[in-house]
Amino acid sequence: MERYTHEQGCHSCTDTQYSQKNLPGYYHKCARHRVYYVSKGVKMTALSSIAHTEGFAIEYDATISETMECMLSNGNGVAVLLKEKRPLAIVTESLLLAHMEALDYNAEVIDLSSRPVITAHKARPVESAFDLVVTNNIRRLVLVDDEGLYCGIVLQEDLFDFLEEDVYKVDLKVADLLSSDAQVITVDEDATLHDALFVMCDKHIGSVVIADSQEKFMLLICKQTAWDSIGMNILT
Repeated sequence: MERYTHEQGCHSCTDTQYSQKNLPGYYHKCARHRVYYVSKGVKMTALSSIAHTEGFAIEYDATISETMECMLSNGNGVAVLLKEKRPLAIVTESLLLAHMEALDYNAEVIDLSSRPVITAHKARPVESAFDLVVTNNIRRLVLVDDEGLYCGIVLQEDLFDFLEEDVYKVDLKVADLLSSDAQVITVDEDATLHDALFVMCDKHIGSVVIADSQEKFMLLICKQTAWDSIGMNILT
């Protein structure tokens, strides 16, 4: 691997000998700006190629109701708040659920948002994004350009879909992935969707099992399904 210095070029610098403009899709390093590495002459896929560019961004002064409409429309329970076309904050279904009991749907959503937004340059290679997602424990990566303007969002699912099957497919059984003290999280069959969502958010899990009075498993419900149902009910 070759390490480029600031003088050798950076997409944020005036010296463009090895810049993104001249070598689109290549991965390089600038100690002053962003840390990039590259195998010289090897082209890599930019994050912008797998990004969602529509349906995830709204203005920073949007109401909670407008934000929920955005989330339901994109089907991923997330909205990026923009100010002057720059990502200012991010809102997820978990943040709204934490305040669901006392939400004023006409209030501005900015007070419930998460800041600052973790971003990546749109030209950053997809291969480099996994470390950023894991290190920051996030499921979405907001993309920006040289001026810091919003360019789209990459979801965790997009990153895994990008991987070729033989990269991550291994000969494992489900049991191999379970810890020895793993337990199934359940909710009672009489629980509301609201109750189920709170359990999922509290336990940081994506689904729960509905069990009857004899503790027999009846149904698996995921967070996105429950959130969509509640959101549609609130907005209609």
